[in-house]
Amino acid sequence: MKNIVSIDAWQLAWIENATVVKEKISLKTPKEVKKGKYKTITATVPGNFELDFMREGLLEDVYMGTNSVLTQRLENLHLYYFTEFFYEPKMNCDSVLSFEGIDTVAEIYLDGKLLAFVENMHHAHRFAINDLESGKHTLLVHILPVSIYAR
Repeated sequence: MKNIVSIDAWQLAWIENATVVKEKISLKTPKEVKKGKYKTITATVPGNFELDFMREGLLEDVYMGTNSVLTQRLENLHLYYFTEFFYEPKMNCDSVLSFEGIDTVAEIYLDGKLLAFVENMHHAHRFAINDLESGKHTLLVHILPVSIYAR
């Protein structure tokens, strides 16, 4: 039996790597993101942050002319996808938090605790959450700038 919980209402915040390093920023919950008063937009998950930026008017249409070059300036961003969701366990049912692909290096925090660190966008990542209690929970996915991480 499957217990499918739709996790939606995602938000996206971003911070340049130089700021993260200088200020030693370590965000683990949506509350910390909101407290930091970082620019936040609605995000589409699954999706692509460049498309969210385009929708919000923060980036020119990357499918026009040479506008895709404009995305290079975004390669140093730390991206913070976050949301809240309600969970109700079901009897005799394994519960799994599933990510079909995260591009590319990320820390996943469930209720402020590190659930996983992932490094491959070409694999689905699944995490057992059978011990998760009924109620409201927070989820934050911190995507690190891969070019900086690889160095």
